Amino acid sequence: MVLYRLSEDPKDMASHTLDVTYLAADGDDAYRALWGFLLRHDLVSRIRVCLLSVDEPLSWLLADRRGATVSVHDHEWLRILDVPAALEARGYSAPGVHVLEVRDDLGFATGTWRMEVSEDGAARVGRTDAPAEIVMPVSSLAAIYLGGVRGTTLRTAGLLEGPDGAVRALDRTFASDAAPTLGIWY
Repeated sequence: MVLYRLSEDPKDMASHTLDVTYLAADGDDAYRALWGFLLRHDLVSRIRVCLLSVDEPLSWLLADRRGATVSVHDHEWLRILDVPAALEARGYSAPGVHVLEVRDDLGFATGTWRMEVSEDGAARVGRTDAPAEIVMPVSSLAAIYLGGVRGTTLRTAGLLEGPDGAVRALDRTFASDAAPTLGIWY
């Protein structure tokens, strides 16, 4: 299903703008077909769409990916207050045991946490006195939690500390099939 609106350019009737409000596809073939319909729309010189994920396949459908202008805007922010509740509520891709030190200037999430993920992707999290393998601010934990960034990326940016093996293991555990997407404005 796709919802869109056409806007005419009064100076050039062959130069309409198509604004995509909503697109939902039941599978890859439907996704390609809907975008094919939109991209081949007659008398349209510009298509605008918002609220796509950062790994949206749309640009790969274009004959020339340089023809697209992409602007990234943040809209949804996550602030983890209760580390065990948040981490236990999410599913994970790989089992493992991780000891995370979370730093929080407001004190809500501060602590060293042992996170044990089972083969079925469920986590058990509790405070520990064990030395942390990975140290990060709560904002980095929120970013990894949503699945839009890897720990290795945050470490390169100086927003996470830990040895290569531990960070890569954390990346495998938090890996997500799709980047986070917020499909509505609020």
